[in-house]
Amino acid sequence: MILKPHNIFIRSLILLLLFISTNISGQVSSILRNNDNPGKSFVIDQYQIDLPKDKRQIVQEGPAYQFAVPLEINHPVALEATPGNGDDQFHYLLKVGARGAYALNFTLKGLIKGDAVAVYVKSLKTGKLHGPFDPVNNSYDLTAFPVFFSNEVIVEIITDEKLDKGTTLLHRVGVTYDSKYIQGSGDCNVDINCEEGMPWQEVKNAVARIMYDNGWLCSGTLINNTRNDSTPYFLTANHCIDNDYSAANMVFYFKYESLYCDGPEEDYPELNEFTLSGATLKATKYDSEGKLDFTLLEISEQVPASYEPYFAGWNATENAPGETVGIHHPKGDVKKICIDYDSPVTAHFAEYDLYSFWRIMRWDVGVTEGGSSGSGLFNANFQLVGTLTGGEADCENPINDYYLKFSKAFDKYPDSTQQLKYWLSAEQDVSYWYGWPLEDEDVADEYRIGPNPVERDLTVFNQNLNGNVAVKLWDIAGNLVWEQIYLDVSRMVIIEIPTYLDGLHIIEVKTKNKIIKKKLIIN
Repeated sequence: MILKPHNIFIRSLILLLLFISTNISGQVSSILRNNDNPGKSFVIDQYQIDLPKDKRQIVQEGPAYQFAVPLEINHPVALEATPGNGDDQFHYLLKVGARGAYALNFTLKGLIKGDAVAVYVKSLKTGKLHGPFDPVNNSYDLTAFPVFFSNEVIVEIITDEKLDKGTTLLHRVGVTYDSKYIQGSGDCNVDINCEEGMPWQEVKNAVARIMYDNGWLCSGTLINNTRNDSTPYFLTANHCIDNDYSAANMVFYFKYESLYCDGPEEDYPELNEFTLSGATLKATKYDSEGKLDFTLLEISEQVPASYEPYFAGWNATENAPGETVGIHHPKGDVKKICIDYDSPVTAHFAEYDLYSFWRIMRWDVGVTEGGSSGSGLFNANFQLVGTLTGGEADCENPINDYYLKFSKAFDKYPDSTQQLKYWLSAEQDVSYWYGWPLEDEDVADEYRIGPNPVERDLTVFNQNLNGNVAVKLWDIAGNLVWEQIYLDVSRMVIIEIPTYLDGLHIIEVKTKNKIIKKKLIIN
């Protein structure tokens, strides 16, 4: 089934309106709103970049994809506060520009959450006001901001108290001079909202584009743990993020996708609507004792429910998956899907530990490119089995991509800072787990049933689940097609769906004190 564009648009609009209605009362007011010429109205500090043309070029030299020229600035924001809108707050304005730029991004340093209330950014090219953005607390005092498609922006810092002179810096700026470095993926790439992506409409919300150090792009995946507690763990590649500073100076872009299949660039969503800034590095492994291309991060704050986040499941067994799917952001473009209908093979790649990779021999649908690094490889049960390191694939020759095996990153090395198991499976000794969407109810009181859609193994989970569990399946005509009783269940039961069932069904899960019914899609 092809998802119709007007249905997706209406659904997205409703979610956005709900988000606005529940949050607008807590927002502070920007003095830049409804002001087409703030330079005449307010005192504005300025910083202008004018690079010679030979310094504007990007040469793709490293394994990660570069899209902007990063510059270290460390310009102190002139702290002359502008009167607000009768709100008794202080408004500090900084204009940042780059001659000949297509787009800008930047990082502020010394902007402490609690001292600063919010930050707004106004694009002088489009006139659009973005924000509010929340300052981030981390050991580097960095707050990274997303890309703005303008050669000039005005940054508005709003505080309850006056800031001390020299404490807030325009730390770094990334300048993109050519649009081909953003959204320039090959024509063979397939949008996630095309027909091939329909079974992955829930799982896709685990995948995000990441920008780091003001100049590079990769991909990665929000990942679940066995507590199902929505901790914002995020898996990407070591060759993308390998140190604490880069983790602090990064931006996560969720839900960056074309609203419908093969949508034109002018219909792409704004880059800044579903972003988060900063993370803490939890685990990675690349040293003289061993080299595995993974990094586990914890995002600086919970992913808001308005982002519709999904926490991906995973499989740490050595069993070769059958059909595999990659979901990623090639060259920083909107979210894409690639599919290999054959099983990958074990392989060695580059300088990394021997035979630590799944090799995709040839993609049947789509391809990966620069910027796809760190993205996940999923099996037919919607579980992560690998993260992308690199390869040879392009549109003309979609062969030989290499994904680090999830099993190697999981527990090959015993140190907690060099493995995933300590973070994802601390309380249960399991080799696989399933993904869950973020929902409003307390996880401890909620019965979760997934994945949905499902192929064979369906998990029912609740912290307080115990005793006997009766499960029934009805088809859409209301016929009971299958039932089973599971004895002495503790917290979780895994249901093996019969192979003869397919399509939309209703599942009923009955415990000693509760009956839950949900729609279930069986593939």
